[in-house]
Amino acid sequence: MGEPSSNAPDILAFVDEAGERGFVRDLSPERDDLVSVLCAIPVPSEHLDCLRDELRPLYDRFKEAAPDGAKLHITDAFKPGNEEWRTVAEQVRKELFSKMHEMQVILIYVARRCRVAREMFETMEDARQQMMSKRRSSVKIVGANRPSDEKIEDDLMKSLALMLDAFAEDASRQHVDIFFDEIDTEVAKRYESSLGSTRLISGSVSLVRGWDSRTKEKVEGQVTISVETPIRLDSKFLGTISVVGKDDPLIFAVDIVANSLWRHLSSLATNTALNNGTSVTGWDLENLVWAKDAPNNFDLF
Repeated sequence: MGEPSSNAPDILAFVDEAGERGFVRDLSPERDDLVSVLCAIPVPSEHLDCLRDELRPLYDRFKEAAPDGAKLHITDAFKPGNEEWRTVAEQVRKELFSKMHEMQVILIYVARRCRVAREMFETMEDARQQMMSKRRSSVKIVGANRPSDEKIEDDLMKSLALMLDAFAEDASRQHVDIFFDEIDTEVAKRYESSLGSTRLISGSVSLVRGWDSRTKEKVEGQVTISVETPIRLDSKFLGTISVVGKDDPLIFAVDIVANSLWRHLSSLATNTALNNGTSVTGWDLENLVWAKDAPNNFDLF
């Protein structure tokens, strides 16, 4: 089925999110046009120290300009009352983008419009309800009627994980570790679960428990899923997720990149696909997006 790679990472992917989050069950048509983004900067291990050293002066300038007690998010620099910090942030962002072009820093992203997430959830929920209504078994599955706990960012993490895995293969690398800033324990666990699910796309075995109302006994069984295809479906090169905090210049960089990309994608017409090459046309970093001309449109998934 696939296991996490055990060797040392030869790619370190720094990831940040921007835009909408939350349970898909709570999405309403009023939020359909809103956008959620996950963005990664994948860095070959041999270039890590050099890139950090190049970006650290920009991070230090941004940090030193921040008011006391401020969160070191690029969005906080643009809040009312932070005009002096905003001036520094704008200059730092400009210089960061120039440096990224100069060093040909690669970007990988996935995005989702809330309408796509809502309609996907509603379609799956309708199918589930129809299936449940046709069941004639005396066995009730534990948890079958619980509200979905799926979140927008769960699906994005799966898609980004698959993109990073494909990037590793394309770059002839063997192990990608993923780094976030200050996500809490619950979010980290959700992301780890999403990443883990990509290792089991071609096949999985799940234990299902239930209650037989006829015999008044607990029952359990296994559900096996198997997909046969000539292409590799399971992720192969993904390692672990770690939380590193905000003092890493690469976390600072991906925060700025993700926010900039989110603003760009949010400005597009609401019928625009968000995950193909045309969607980044005109964005400051469009030429750094990996596989932007490949058919990697996750809008339909």
